[in-house]
Amino acid sequence: MTTTATVLTDPTTLVALQQIRPHPALHFSTDPPLASVGIVTPHSTGKPMVELITSTRARVPTGLLSSRLAVDPYPYDKLLDRWRPEDVGRFLDGTDSPPTFAETVTRVYHALRPVLETGHYEHKVLACWAVATYFFPLFLAFPRLDLRGEMGSGKSKALSILAACAFNGLHRVNPTPAVLFRLIEPLRPTLCLDEIEDLVRRDKPELLAILNSGYKAGGCVDRCEPDTHKVRSYAVYAPVALAGIEGLNQVTQDRAITLALKKGRDARKLDALVDVQDERFATIRDECYRLALLRWQDVRDLYHKPTLPNWLHGRARELWLPLLVIAHLAEQDGSRGFVDDLLDVAVMQSGERSHLSGEADGILKVLDECLGGAAEVAVSPKELCDDLQAVMGWDYTPKPEMVGRLLTRLGFQKTRGAEGIRYRVTREAAEGLRLRSEGTYTN
Repeated sequence: MTTTATVLTDPTTLVALQQIRPHPALHFSTDPPLASVGIVTPHSTGKPMVELITSTRARVPTGLLSSRLAVDPYPYDKLLDRWRPEDVGRFLDGTDSPPTFAETVTRVYHALRPVLETGHYEHKVLACWAVATYFFPLFLAFPRLDLRGEMGSGKSKALSILAACAFNGLHRVNPTPAVLFRLIEPLRPTLCLDEIEDLVRRDKPELLAILNSGYKAGGCVDRCEPDTHKVRSYAVYAPVALAGIEGLNQVTQDRAITLALKKGRDARKLDALVDVQDERFATIRDECYRLALLRWQDVRDLYHKPTLPNWLHGRARELWLPLLVIAHLAEQDGSRGFVDDLLDVAVMQSGERSHLSGEADGILKVLDECLGGAAEVAVSPKELCDDLQAVMGWDYTPKPEMVGRLLTRLGFQKTRGAEGIRYRVTREAAEGLRLRSEGTYTN
């Protein structure tokens, strides 16, 4: 095992680091191609120190690069040994097994399932978001995560798990603006902010400025230093998850992916505790660190040449793209269903912001035909596939599972009987969705 006192370097790595200005927490460089993550480790003096672990499997003390670092390293003791020394040793020695996006995203998904009663769609969004935090400097924007729900819906549990899995995750309640921007610049942390009810009102402009500008790369806030009276810009681009009962103000919400968590009824999930020291979270972080170092170019390439549906445009595209990149890579590595499930949630998110997606609008036309003059019908997804293909003009027939997911996301009630799965469709519900599609929905 490699100990924290061992320094592993090589001439190629040192030359490469001297050619760039690496960030001591998380950095990706295309020229020369190099990735590095900063880890906080103990030192013989008893004080924590920051070291860089690079994609060339080298370990470099930041002291060797003090003149080149983008910001001063911050040995924050709350992040001590977040990447276990034994895992770091295996990576440096090259004796680790290659991680996959499929395995890692699925691990996060299964960590959420036992404690949250929300649907599997939401679990997959949370899992992809957590893994994507290890790559956020590669993206031009990173979505805020808005977790809302009544008391007992598991919001704090979700934030605890996200903080335990995500890059430099910090679970905090009611932090001050000064604390936030002084943590964000040197640590590039994932901030998991709980009990944010006060943010619904626009009475905290400094905190809102950080949250609203920091979702996009290059976001900064200016502050006048009290000792020198000089103005300094602090970088505030970082992943942020927020949880509260009432939700966010309109401006912040427009930069967020919103997930409504259900109040728990399953006693096993209600009573389940989240132990952030659980070894499974350390395993997830180990895999994420290695993915960041070894697969970052895959993430970058797919981000700049994504395969996305034609209805995903503007702000919705900007917000969902990082998560869809991770979902696509998970499927390339052998997982299934992540992309479709994320798109199902995105359909409704984009619908809430403007109009329904093309697929949702198409299925409403099909349902109008099914209703005819009736006030209510029961339909099976299989019955709708051919008609939806004709309405949309697709050169393929959608699968019943895809149609069923779309009906579920539109809010139609599912029943299971002797004839299989059917959905209850009422004219009133379909008309309400149609009004929203036309931009006249006011409820």
